[in-house]
Parts: sequence; structure tokens; C-alpha cells
Amino acid sequence: MKCKTLTIETNGKCTGTNVIIDGKKIPLVQKIEFEADGDNLPVRALIQVTRLDKAGKAIEKILKIRDEKTLKFIEKKTVEVEPLSIEFEALK
Repeated sequence: MKCKTLTIETNGKCTGTNVIIDGKKIPLVQKIEFEADGDNLPVRALIQVTRLDKAGKAIEKILKIRDEKTLKFIEKKTVEVEPLSIEFEALK
């Protein structure tokens, strides 16, 4: 998706960070990565947002991870994320 403006507003806390693309707030952002080349435009941003079900509730999944101390597998709940790829022109 291409956009004209990407704005990140924060109050200094993770929960107070807002990502706004062309005037529209993106809800439940988990992670933002930027990819840029100094000689070539546009800049790319990969944003991961929480997947929601039809009722608006976050979709959770259970992962089996190995506990480092006991070396046994334990179940860990985590939210599913979906990627949102954005391209925009950076200011020079």
C-alpha cells in the first residue's frame, strides 16, 4: 500500500504510541520496521498489527516452547499478528 504521510505519535510509553497513516489511526500495532536506502526512494515500513475476530477480540494462539531450565515443552499464549506493508516518500 502506498501512502503520503506516516506519523508516529508517542507519550513515551508503549501503550501510548499511535501510528497514523494518511490521517487514519492504525489500531493495535505490535511492531514497526523501516527499510530505507539513502539513494533510492520510497521508504518501506512493515507494520505488524494484532489480528481481530469478527467481534473485535484479539485472536490468540498457543505455542509450545522449550523451558530453558527444565528442557520441557510448555505452552505459551500469544496474539496472532498480520503484516501491513507501507511505502511512502521520505522528506529530504
